[in-house]
Amino acid sequence: MNLATALGLYCAVSKEVEGSKLVFPENKTNYLAFNTWTSSKVHAEFCLWAGKAPNAKNQRFNVVNGDTQSWQDLWPRMAARFGCNVPEKMFPTGDAEKKAYPGYSTATKLHPRPLVKEVETKMGLKDEFKPEMGQSTGSGQGVGKPRDRHGLDEGAWDHATWGFLTFLLGREYSCDASMGKARKIGWTGYADTWEEFQRTFKELEAAKMLPPVAELKGNHP
Repeated sequence: MNLATALGLYCAVSKEVEGSKLVFPENKTNYLAFNTWTSSKVHAEFCLWAGKAPNAKNQRFNVVNGDTQSWQDLWPRMAARFGCNVPEKMFPTGDAEKKAYPGYSTATKLHPRPLVKEVETKMGLKDEFKPEMGQSTGSGQGVGKPRDRHGLDEGAWDHATWGFLTFLLGREYSCDASMGKARKIGWTGYADTWEEFQRTFKELEAAKMLPPVAELKGNHP
């Protein structure tokens, strides 16, 4: 479930298409929702802590960064970082707008049983959630440009978790997890989600899995 690689590649390819539009490829509900994220660095640090904490034995824990974020804040930051533009009207309504939507295509069902189904009855929301939908943006037309220009690792494109990215952007509910249980027995870790995205993108650039941002910003199509 590697979000950063697939998301970074999507942003890099979006930079290459005409207009450099970074379209949020899924629904407005999710774009405005509030969620928690988990940095792989924080996750690793938590596992090391839990392996030594005496009260953590045989327990189940949430592991998240500790802040709450929303795509409505993160998406414009992604666009600015990768040298892209956020469309003025990103979510089409009506057939005419959908035809003009950058990369618009027919939505497809991702899975007949959304993960939230596991707890919907407990929350008093039985049968409220529809099967998650995916929406392709068609920005694959620019895939080869950054890869060939910067000699990027081909495996980054082949093994990025595109299905996970589509699910995470396509769900229609918030996902806000608490670290209260772990904090009560001593966990003090925290990370700013946007800073973790930036740190991870830099690591991916150094590993030749993403093109360098400075080059992207200065190379308008």
